[in-house]
Amino acid sequence: MTISSIPLGYLISVLFVAWCTYFVVAPPNFPRIFNSLGSYFGVINELPFFALFWLIGSTSLAFIEGDVHYPVGWMAFGITILAV
Repeated sequence: MTISSIPLGYLISVLFVAWCTYFVVAPPNFPRIFNSLGSYFGVINELPFFALFWLIGSTSLAFIEGDVHYPVGWMAFGITILAV
């Protein structure tokens, strides 16, 4: 598997939504100086349908382009299911 066959765009978009979802579901306890970090990543709480449509669109595109047929694609698809 070459680097060009790894679906990096799909993986990055899924990881971003999953990271933001993590900050909503189980916000970590940061020191006081980093508390605003949770509010920036927790903005997905205000737009859950946008995040859902984003994941549906990127997953559909990954299936159409055949990116899910690689191990990294299946891992990203699993993260998508967990994030939803």
